[in-house]
Amino acid sequence: MLETLSIQNVLLIDHLELSFSKGLSVLTGETGAGKSILLDSLGLVLGERGAVSFVRPGAQQAVITALFRATSPAALALLEAHDIPCEDGVLMLRRTLTTDGRSRAYVNDQLVSLTFLKTLGALLLEIHGQFDSLLSPAAHRSFIDRDPSLQKRLPALEEAYNGWQEAKDALLTAQGRLQKARENEAFLRYTLQELDALSPKEKEEEILCQERALLVNGAKYQEALERAHICLAGDKGALTLVTDASKHLMRVAVGEHDSFEELKRRMESIRLDLDDLAESLAHHLRGQNAGPERLEEVEARLGALRSAARKYHIPVGALLEFFETTKQQVASLTQGEDDLTLLEKKCSQTKAAYEKEAASMSEARNHVSERLTRAVRAELAPLKLEKARFEIALTQKDEGSWDKTGWDHAEFLIQTNPGLPMGPLSKIASGGERSRFLLALKVAFSSVSSLNLMVFDEIDAGVGGAVAHAIGERLSRLAHETQVLTVTHAPQVAAFATSHFVVSKQVNGNVTTTRVALLSDAERREEIARMLSGDAVEDAARSVADALLQKAL
Repeated sequence: MLETLSIQNVLLIDHLELSFSKGLSVLTGETGAGKSILLDSLGLVLGERGAVSFVRPGAQQAVITALFRATSPAALALLEAHDIPCEDGVLMLRRTLTTDGRSRAYVNDQLVSLTFLKTLGALLLEIHGQFDSLLSPAAHRSFIDRDPSLQKRLPALEEAYNGWQEAKDALLTAQGRLQKARENEAFLRYTLQELDALSPKEKEEEILCQERALLVNGAKYQEALERAHICLAGDKGALTLVTDASKHLMRVAVGEHDSFEELKRRMESIRLDLDDLAESLAHHLRGQNAGPERLEEVEARLGALRSAARKYHIPVGALLEFFETTKQQVASLTQGEDDLTLLEKKCSQTKAAYEKEAASMSEARNHVSERLTRAVRAELAPLKLEKARFEIALTQKDEGSWDKTGWDHAEFLIQTNPGLPMGPLSKIASGGERSRFLLALKVAFSSVSSLNLMVFDEIDAGVGGAVAHAIGERLSRLAHETQVLTVTHAPQVAAFATSHFVVSKQVNGNVTTTRVALLSDAERREEIARMLSGDAVEDAARSVADALLQKAL
């Protein structure tokens, strides 16, 4: 609920501190006294757009502060999601406007965006006038879904919808992939056949280039290899000398000189290494004897590999990977069809699960709608709309419009005169009828509302007498469920107030200021009498005021 509202330097208001209590608070006063400024200020602190013109002439900035006691689970969840502390549900909203056009918004002293402030404000209160969110069919289903029995169903419906969408997305992706593969099937099979014949190997280009370098420089390499081989394995080469040295050491008897054993092992190891090195040199010499035929083979192979790489616009080193990928793509043509069958089955199953949940939700919405329809109809006669009819039309949307909340489209329809067709509330009802319909809807829907405060701006405009009394009675009843603040010119409505504020204008020289005062019981009687008779309050008006107050008890 709204506990306090502080307004500084907004239009006609220099400084104002208002405290509110539970129940029905009414604001009365002469036209132009500044009642609308109070509602505009409340709108500003809840994220509505402001202008430099809102700043009181002569002041540098306007400041509006509202202290709420938040109980809405959605509001508390929003604060927690943005790491804004809210101890014991105490919520302070502050908005500043400066003459240079700057605007700042704070929630519990943390700077926030206007978008966030407006989102939070929508979870705390609604401000209703001649035009209301209930007039928009786009919002009608959300009002129905506030019912607790429907709120319990929404998570399962959302889960089913998400499962269906995931399966559908997977199916669409697989279909696209398979379609693309089918479009390229001839090319893929030809490519696979060509690469299979080429049979590229890992790092083949690098190996062939090294071999070609050896073959091209054959004479130079061969001379170096022959000389190295003679030095190592010739009659007087290193291998022969090391072998002779090893034989000399081997003549020493085992056990006679143990220190020789390590020398003998090292000498034998060197001999074996030299022998292996000599064999490697011999192997390379044999390779050098391959002749020009081998060079032609290497050149031809390199040419084939590079030609294929150019054809497919990839490096030679990527040919093997491309070969493997092409194999997989060709194999996926068959596998893809099998996968597609499984995905189609899963999509069908998840859609059926969603349809089951959506049908169940639709049936539950019908029950809630029937109950709400009866509740609204029960409010119409006392509001002098006894000839009017009201119904909630639920229709199934096209499949493309189904979402996580189901497939239902809801619209509030009315008939104001017998014989006329049912139609949208926004198009059929006149201004006064529309206000009364909105009030009937609010009263009927109050049991499913989680808002802390409802604000009505002259919802009784254009009515009087018994209708005004019925409006006041319903506002009072609505105030049992949530805090209600209303601006009114109807004494019948004012009589139902729990707290009654009067708004007045004071002029001192060239300065005009709006003042707001909370009335005592005696002052309330005088204000209601003034509303009945005008500035000159007579005893007859006071007697009627007494009657209205008594009737409102």
